[in-house]
Amino acid sequence: MKNNFTLTLNLPFALRREGPQSVTDRQTEIATGQPRSGDAAFADYLINLGISYRFSKKQTLELDPSLQDTFK
Repeated sequence: MKNNFTLTLNLPFALRREGPQSVTDRQTEIATGQPRSGDAAFADYLINLGISYRFSKKQTLELDPSLQDTFK
């Protein structure tokens, strides 16, 4: 964090990469006799970069009491 900016960097890693067999995969395996384990794709790496900016509150200006009736 620096002033109103925040920078985040995430580098997640996979603990387990298993895609369950779908109903269609199971039906295809039964029909053909060939094992089929889905078409799931898992990324080898992933990089997430985030930048955010916090807008600060606007400062309120005090009006001089002698001018309060000027704009009515």
